[in-house]
Amino acid sequence: MRLLSLLLLLLTVSLPANAQQLIGAGVGMSYERRDEAPESGIGFRLEKNVINLLVVNVRTQLQTSVFSGDVRQTAGGFIQGKTDVYDISGAITTGLGLGLFGPYAGLGFGFERVQYNSISGRKATHETYASALVGVAITPVPFLKPFVEYRYNSFLEDPDAYRVSVGLMLRF
Repeated sequence: MRLLSLLLLLLTVSLPANAQQLIGAGVGMSYERRDEAPESGIGFRLEKNVINLLVVNVRTQLQTSVFSGDVRQTAGGFIQGKTDVYDISGAITTGLGLGLFGPYAGLGFGFERVQYNSISGRKATHETYASALVGVAITPVPFLKPFVEYRYNSFLEDPDAYRVSVGLMLRF
């Protein structure tokens, strides 16, 4: 009887952990480099599994990035001062679970706000873009997933840009 009680207790305690794995959500942080000034920044992301088959998964991804630095010249002319870039984007990704490595690709859209603080005053611009991304997540332990991602952004008015991210996801 004690063995049965102990078995039921262990089963009950282990169910929430399995349910949490089935949630398929994650939160992460990344270091990002892009091909325009300011070049480096940080990113935060949330992911949620939508479809999870044997080795194929479909996820939604919400990401925000912040870039800050001194800029001497921009596409619109000469500006000397501090520039802040705030970016928020969403994407749908499809990936493969191939053991230790999980390659993925996706399409998304985003919104970028660039704020220039110069001697002549403060100016802000807004831009919408479409993006395509490819990456790989590595699973050394079940809940931690380091990743590398390349994102190509196609702006409506400005030149196209790319971004490389290196980060860590906490999956649950």
